[in-house]
Amino acid sequence: MYSINMIQSLHTEIKTITSNIFTNLFSWKSPERYWVRKERSWYVLYSFFFVVIIAILALLAEYILIIGVIAFVFLWFVQASIPPEIVEHNLTTLGIKSFGKLYKWQSIKSFWISKKEGIKFLNLDIMNESKPDSAFNKRITLLINEDQDSEIFFLLIKYLDYGNKDEVGFNILTHILYGMYIDIFNYLPRESELDGEVEPSFNELKDEEIKIVKPKINKTKPLKKSPSKKYKLGNDII
Repeated sequence: MYSINMIQSLHTEIKTITSNIFTNLFSWKSPERYWVRKERSWYVLYSFFFVVIIAILALLAEYILIIGVIAFVFLWFVQASIPPEIVEHNLTTLGIKSFGKLYKWQSIKSFWISKKEGIKFLNLDIMNESKPDSAFNKRITLLINEDQDSEIFFLLIKYLDYGNKDEVGFNILTHILYGMYIDIFNYLPRESELDGEVEPSFNELKDEEIKIVKPKINKTKPLKKSPSKKYKLGNDII
């Protein structure tokens, strides 16, 4: 028979081991999606654009496509008018917990950071579990708060690879959707920082007094011409 003290001690040890395995490394809250409040002119412009498309499809008798376009426009306008909710993201020792799901490190192929209209995005390329070698991966985008990208980068780089432009398939469409790609060299320390030296800024150099020392030039006196001796020979002077 196990005593109550033994059971409680065993429960405490299991709880301690579990807590050591799952540790929260970093957390932040942000909107669940990118959203900018639209003005009335925005709705008028795109409504006119889609009306023209529907009219062209009607002339071509593409009624199924018309239904699809109307459904898309309706959902798009609803999403544009409703502000996003604030969600919490957690970086843990097991993976990234977001939107109520834990994405383990081994299921994330790579990550990369982009910037669009002053807002930075953490992009996660999730591998297809059934087809891990597939070139098409699911992409999850998390919004990052101001001045948090460096801290998040140095935590993720311990577990994941930073995808370059070729690996993430960065092109014109990707640039429109996710903004400007931020290269990994923007987060790596400079050589002077690795050596413990800090490069002086322009303002520091401007405030310092710069003394220009003119080199001393030894000015040698020109040699005096010795007067030529004149000899008198009779009435002629030589």
